[in-house]
Amino acid sequence: MHGDIHNGMKQILYWERPEDGRFYEVYVGRDLFGDRLFIRRWGSLKSARHGEKIAVLTRDDIKRLPSMISEIIRKRAHRHYRLIHSAISSDLF
Repeated sequence: MHGDIHNGMKQILYWERPEDGRFYEVYVGRDLFGDRLFIRRWGSLKSARHGEKIAVLTRDDIKRLPSMISEIIRKRAHRHYRLIHSAISSDLF
């Protein structure tokens, strides 16, 4: 697993796709200003190529967080990623 990327962040989901060495991970937490963050990272275990998307969550986003996570899970399954780690709980924040 790639592990923690930011102080105060908790990895809640991690996938790998063994056939090509790709990974995808999701983090939640707070930044130094107390804003709630939703971070998605992806890339290859075989190279330095990767990407990252960081979203500051509004109150409405936090209400939609379960459906956002469900959609990511659905897309990863459709793309044949294998779930390696899940730490989803009702108290993400």
